[in-house]
Amino acid sequence: MRTEEQEVWLTRNHGATWKRVLEDVNVVSIYPNAHLWDAVYFITPDAEVWYTLDRGEHIEKMTSVKTKPNRQGLQVIDFHPTKRDWLIWTGQKDCDSPSTCHSVAYYTKDNGEEWHQLLPYVGTCRWIRTEKQQDSEKLIFCEHFESEKGNGEGNVELVASGNFFDDRSVKFESIIGYATMAEFIIVASINEDGTSLKASASIDGSNFAEAAFPHNFNVPHQTAYTVLDSETNAVFLHVTVNPKKGFEFGSLLKSNYNGTDYVLSLDAVNRNEEGFVDFEKMKTLEGVAIANCVENADKAADGEKKRLRSKITHNDGATWEYISAPKKDADGKDHGICDTSDPEKCSLNLHHYTDRVDPRDTFGSGSAVGLMMGVGNIGDALTGLTGYKDGDTYLTRDGGVTWKQVKKGQYQWEYGDQGSIIVLVEDNILTDKVHYSLDEGESWTEYIFAGSSDEKMRITDISTLPSDTSRKFILWGTREGDGNKFWTVQLDFTGLTDVRCKNHASVFFFPRLLTPKVKVI
Repeated sequence: MRTEEQEVWLTRNHGATWKRVLEDVNVVSIYPNAHLWDAVYFITPDAEVWYTLDRGEHIEKMTSVKTKPNRQGLQVIDFHPTKRDWLIWTGQKDCDSPSTCHSVAYYTKDNGEEWHQLLPYVGTCRWIRTEKQQDSEKLIFCEHFESEKGNGEGNVELVASGNFFDDRSVKFESIIGYATMAEFIIVASINEDGTSLKASASIDGSNFAEAAFPHNFNVPHQTAYTVLDSETNAVFLHVTVNPKKGFEFGSLLKSNYNGTDYVLSLDAVNRNEEGFVDFEKMKTLEGVAIANCVENADKAADGEKKRLRSKITHNDGATWEYISAPKKDADGKDHGICDTSDPEKCSLNLHHYTDRVDPRDTFGSGSAVGLMMGVGNIGDALTGLTGYKDGDTYLTRDGGVTWKQVKKGQYQWEYGDQGSIIVLVEDNILTDKVHYSLDEGESWTEYIFAGSSDEKMRITDISTLPSDTSRKFILWGTREGDGNKFWTVQLDFTGLTDVRCKNHASVFFFPRLLTPKVKVI
């Protein structure tokens, strides 16, 4: 954990105790190796890097770093998918003057013992490794400023090399950016007329084919692409149709097996200025996804406030329908809002990516099969002038076919032990209690974690292991009148069962204890 004071703290027991590491070092960012979770790198404002290869047991200083981190906000370190010691470092050069400052990429094959320059005047540089491309482990793509002048302004070309830029090839002469995934590489390049974009895809990093959009899909100026998913042998691509600030939306397209031919999956899908799109696929059930559409797209294009409505697909975007609304509220009473038998007028609408404070707080989990949770409302549109504040909390156990209201009001949630534990805490208020379920939301137990009213916290997040398989959780928050102090509470459910859930089909265990263990830090 990195604090605002650039301190680094380490816990080895899920937040029960914390120890400060690198006490005399200011750390501006932390880079875990996504291909090897034992390795973590700590970036300082200077040409100095610290790292651990054993989850913090030993932290060492890198023997040599060529430059300070770049000033362009680019990713500083890129990790090779299979070679632990192969790194790309994007630093800065000639930054005594803003007019000459630019980014330079270096590589190492021995974890920083020795660095070699790849290319000056770069944007994003990445190792390229796809399922179809296994020939060259040295393949690297870089955004390169063609003029090599000034502070990174001007035309950007996409260049590639398989020998650390002893020689290079220009893949695209003018691009906006590129995205890499397990199956595809997608490039957004500028058309010859210089006024619109085109998308191209590759499955091997060598051969690119221009995306062929539907014949009836006519957008004079395609201003932005967002690549959404490529885990089902197809790309979901959001093409911005209306780029007007504050009123953005676009079309959701789905590709064929190699990312070149597209069909329209869903029209007028909402996005925001930062490029986040209201689209999320369920990780545990193939083909299930939720999106928010702009119901008044024609008027929103002219500046009318967007009316959002949620839709769900169970066949990977072939067809979409409104989300079935529950008839009862959390108290088991008829909600009386509208007629749920008419989904065209009465459906469940959920706040999505464009409303989230943390984009990692998704509806579902990669280990909780069939479970999704969200905050929203029942009606013919998503309501709420300030995001979540007018919504209630809903849950599905069957991949979005049926939903139930589990709590009135807005709650944060986290899954544990593959969904056999769900923890809720009320959002954006001072609270001393959590609610947890051991039966996939059928029933909830309240637990008071604070010893007194002075220890109530405003919870900003609930966290557990990224895999959501742990039975330990951490509440993060602040207390009234404590200034800048930050507090954590550990919830430990390991005493509830003798063994951890290994197969979700076996589902539940009866608890041996009535309450979790709690430790406040």
